[in-house]
Amino acid sequence: INTYSKGGVNGSGVVQWQVDNGSATGNSAVGPDGTLSALHFVPNTTTTAHYAYNNAGSTPSGSTPHTISVYAKAAGYSDIVIRLTSSYSAFANTINATFTLTGDGSVSVTGGTATAAIESCGNGWYRCQVTETTGSSPTGMRPYIYARQVASYAGDGFSGVLLWGWQIEANSFASSFAVSYKHPE
Repeated sequence: INTYSKGGVNGSGVVQWQVDNGSATGNSAVGPDGTLSALHFVPNTTTTAHYAYNNAGSTPSGSTPHTISVYAKAAGYSDIVIRLTSSYSAFANTINATFTLTGDGSVSVTGGTATAAIESCGNGWYRCQVTETTGSSPTGMRPYIYARQVASYAGDGFSGVLLWGWQIEANSFASSFAVSYKHPE
């Protein structure tokens, strides 16, 4: 059910992610696939939360495990948080999965019964994934990716993270990445 997955841009190179309190530049760095296709997400200097999101594009199945995954690389900040919320009745609780993008990588999860994993993919890239079961009658899904942390802070205007390969799937694990340039039909 993912949309515009490769680097957050459509087939014409137009950024399809929404960003609050920062900027997103598509095709700005080499992604884990070796192409110039990564999205550079940079928080601005306002003291607030800084996040990006991409609407799932369709209504997820109820009472079903869903896995949200993204490839991430430090570009000044070495942490991301994938946040799942109860918006649209997608999940019962707000879940924060914090991923550290250094060394072997690490992850911690708060809220809900979610599980999470991180895998080093080489060249500083990590595949970050979190799995949680949706509520019984979700009307949509909007996971968020925070640069550095969920709490408010002032960015420096140039540090950020690189993102690539956003994927949302009705599955209890992240399958092989599949490119998507449009909303599912």
